[in-house]
Amino acid sequence: MNHGLLDELALKGGIPYLSDLRIPRYRKRLANLLAAMEVEKYSLREWQNAVEYLTGKSQDTVKNAEEARAFLIDYLIQ
Repeated sequence: MNHGLLDELALKGGIPYLSDLRIPRYRKRLANLLAAMEVEKYSLREWQNAVEYLTGKSQDTVKNAEEARAFLIDYLIQ
């Protein structure tokens, strides 16, 4: 089964609900998962959606998948 980026984060992170991805106690876990992910596995659109969902910032903040992953990791480890 092919999961979307947010679904994959929740599944691999043992996080029961997508809305729980925003809970601060999961930030480090999510950052580690993102660091280990293959960027090419997901479309730019999925990365942009993840940025918007997890940070509340405009998806226009990032222009490519690599930038999106780096942005998310930086955001999550703050």
